[in-house]
Amino acid sequence: MEQLLDVTDRRGRALQNGGIVCGALLAVVGVWLLASATSPAVAGVLLVVGLALTVAGGRTQQRWEAEYRGHQIRFVNAPTTGEKLFIDDRLAARGGLGVRMELKATILDGRAAGDEVIALVDAGMLTLRLQLFARPSSA
Repeated sequence: MEQLLDVTDRRGRALQNGGIVCGALLAVVGVWLLASATSPAVAGVLLVVGLALTVAGGRTQQRWEAEYRGHQIRFVNAPTTGEKLFIDDRLAARGGLGVRMELKATILDGRAAGDEVIALVDAGMLTLRLQLFARPSSA
């Protein structure tokens, strides 16, 4: 098995989860202040800022690329769409919810046809680690 990547992202992961958590908290406080009618102007600002942070955090992506025997391998992670593994710009595998994820896909054509690409993902609150491997076919 050939290792293509071993990377850990802290900045993007902190922006994702920090934006979502802080934004949601600000939005909840804004709604609470609106409901209590004590400070509608401040409540409106908190609500708008909270929603904006939540959307920004949800749209932040981690993205890595590697080349393997003439094929472009790309991994993308986002809180709203999860993990995706692309081979030559074609979606080859998709992850789900979880802290540890394994995505596998087979290269369909070209020089490495039949070889398997494996993405191991370890997703923490403040870090995301990706290990990307290629396993040559036995044929």
